[in-house]
Amino acid sequence: MDLLEKSNINIHICTSNIAEPHSHKYLELAYVLYGSAVHKFNETNEKIISKGDYFIIDYRTVHSYQSINNCDFAVINCLFLPQLVDKSLACCKDFQTLLRHYLIQINSNNFQLNLANHIFHDENGKILSILQEMLTEYEQKDISWNEMLRTKMIDLLIWTARKISHIEPQDVVSVIIAKIHKNYNQNLTLKDIAGDINYSLPYISKLFKEKTGITFRLYLQKTRIEEACRLLSNTDEKIFNISKMVGYSDVDFFSKIFKEHMGTTPQQFRVCLKNYPHCLTI
Repeated sequence: MDLLEKSNINIHICTSNIAEPHSHKYLELAYVLYGSAVHKFNETNEKIISKGDYFIIDYRTVHSYQSINNCDFAVINCLFLPQLVDKSLACCKDFQTLLRHYLIQINSNNFQLNLANHIFHDENGKILSILQEMLTEYEQKDISWNEMLRTKMIDLLIWTARKISHIEPQDVVSVIIAKIHKNYNQNLTLKDIAGDINYSLPYISKLFKEKTGITFRLYLQKTRIEEACRLLSNTDEKIFNISKMVGYSDVDFFSKIFKEHMGTTPQQFRVCLKNYPHCLTI
């Protein structure tokens, strides 16, 4: 964390044949350089990973791996805070939220609902090429190396998002998520959406929670607060205006919801980012 707090990223080659169960307070992208291993996450899920495979682990996801038959195994480990992409992402703790960020602008209609821990494969070596360039930049630390890593990370995420579009066809929950991200600043209700797509409200409400793990109301709040974080970080808009821009006409209610999600008021969040840029990373 000390290294990450200075530059928001740490990238290195790891040649260990085993990694005991552990979790992080940052995102981890691991790319298999050679060998094969059994990768386990959240105790119950396991997959075989081999040369050219890569995956991204969310905050606080417990995972581990062990090489098969104790053969040589190596990965490029890229550990990074979402703030590497944009400082407004202090509240981001997962891969899926990162991909929806305005700098990347990936159509959430194409999202599989559980992106973290999915095993991607680098068919043409494009991802490896980007990671090798990032590794060189990180080791040499030439002028503006951190900004160079930022642009290459965005490039890597966009290439990964293209792969996601072929993983799973659009489903009804994806449609709802797309509507949220397009219309979060409007008076959006699940009842209205259910009517638009000809589903019953009880069915859609239950399905949405089963697929996402949270209610429609909480998902909408989370999306609005993520956008509010971006506006607080990157603009000088007054908090009253930001409240309206993200869908809250009552600024006091907005501040209450913001504090529930972020543990601080909008004003304190803005001051903290300005004066202590790493105070919201944990």
